[in-house]
Amino acid sequence: MSEPSPSAELPDTFERAGRRLHPFVGVVVGLAFVVAAVALTIFEPNDIQREQPFVTTATTLNKPFTTREFNLAVTDARLADRLTSDEWVGTTDGTWLVVDVLFAARIKSTNLSGTLTVNGVDYLSSQRIHDNGLDDAFSDPGLVWQRSMVFELPTSVTHGAGASEAVVQFAAHGDPRLDGVIDFPVDLTTLKKVSSIALTAPGRVAG
Repeated sequence: MSEPSPSAELPDTFERAGRRLHPFVGVVVGLAFVVAAVALTIFEPNDIQREQPFVTTATTLNKPFTTREFNLAVTDARLADRLTSDEWVGTTDGTWLVVDVLFAARIKSTNLSGTLTVNGVDYLSSQRIHDNGLDDAFSDPGLVWQRSMVFELPTSVTHGAGASEAVVQFAAHGDPRLDGVIDFPVDLTTLKKVSSIALTAPGRVAG
């Protein structure tokens, strides 16, 4: 009996190997699709990420920073036990944070809203200031206004967790989603604290 030629065996060998590989290849391809689907789920932006504001960080005092809606320069930041104005005295069981700014609208008449974030907790600018007209500062495009952004805080916040990495965020609207905002980092633990600050009413800056 003659021996089968090697060339006759090779096709059968590859065919058998192919039959063994087919299920394995199917598993690999299936896993690849699962991994791709998980990756899309992880890395595709969700609704919250898509609506995040465009943040510019104000890294120094007295320097203008720009968003699409407004320009802003922070001129001072300090703490106080009491605030005063021509017709109002603001006492508190906590501490006042006062942030002075110059700002100008770029597109349409704009006032500013402010939020202080400390250790993941948000503090809105004081309603008591609003009630006394001390935040009435609508700038028309190109006109520079000065005003103070004021926050009433529990005393423990200024030296508690995250106080050295607090951030004041300025926005042209109460809802800053998909809008430009300016973040001002502030170390509450090192700010000068005084007994009283006399607030100046908002007003247009000459020039």
